[in-house]
Amino acid sequence: MQRRTILSTLALTPMLGHFSSATAAESAESYPSKPIRLVVPFAPGGQFDGLARLFAEKLSASWKQTVIVENKTGAATMIGAAFVAKSPGDGYTILFGASGVVQNPSLYPKMGYEASELTPVARMHDIPFSLAVLTSSGVNTLAEFIAKAKAADGKLTYGQISTTSQALGEIFQQSAGIKLVGIPYKGEANAVTDLLGGQIDATFVSPGTAANYPNKVKVLAITGTKRVARLPDVPTFDEAGITTLKQSGWGGIFLPSTTPRPIVNKLSAEIARIGVLPEVVQKTNNAGYPVSVAEAPEFERFVNSEYGYWRDIFKRYNIKAE
Repeated sequence: MQRRTILSTLALTPMLGHFSSATAAESAESYPSKPIRLVVPFAPGGQFDGLARLFAEKLSASWKQTVIVENKTGAATMIGAAFVAKSPGDGYTILFGASGVVQNPSLYPKMGYEASELTPVARMHDIPFSLAVLTSSGVNTLAEFIAKAKAADGKLTYGQISTTSQALGEIFQQSAGIKLVGIPYKGEANAVTDLLGGQIDATFVSPGTAANYPNKVKVLAITGTKRVARLPDVPTFDEAGITTLKQSGWGGIFLPSTTPRPIVNKLSAEIARIGVLPEVVQKTNNAGYPVSVAEAPEFERFVNSEYGYWRDIFKRYNIKAE
């Protein structure tokens, strides 16, 4: 009897696999059939949040479903990421994430979730960072800022708006031979407010945000390998003499790793389609975020390489979590 039961179970196994695949395909065909939650791990008001709302609007229009944007900030984006990672893998809770997703595992032994609990869905754009100061500071070039920082002997402050900006700030300091005091913020809007109010001396911020204050904010340099369309006269750090800041951040979509592959692929294709719409490209460029679309397979390979890249960077520059 026991042998017969085992054989019956084995005989059913291929059928169960077939039913499982069929169920996933059927689920993807009807997806989405209810409102979607788009989680943004940054505070409202910044360029990143604005683009998340634009993608939500386009996704809602194309899929005829409500897409609700929820800002879950704090803990270097880990609160938002953990919320999505621990959510049901049904495609209805999406992370509008950034490069902190691949950086935090090398900085924090306890994140509230495992990196393997998130699956990459689609990359949308690159996120270069600009170093900005007040125009009234009298600093007009990166070289002048470095000279001022050296004279201040470690007393100048700068805003850190993300894990990436913290890392880039540390690399900049070591490369330039200066010491700055990093002030962490939950989003760039708060950092810019404090910069305008004179509470901090400088901040890393998106080029598009800095460009919104042409008479008040002076952008000294931009990370990455190319100048951005919104600020064509601003040099890259490389052009300004700091050759170690060619890497930028990026924005991408993630789902819980338990999400069926057909749903991942369906969302990936739709995000990639939205990412190259003329209106989206224009607003993305205005934000200072060059379009860099990649669907799931390519984005997965990219994310895996990024884990290793940032782990090596943190070790090389002895960067610790703050």
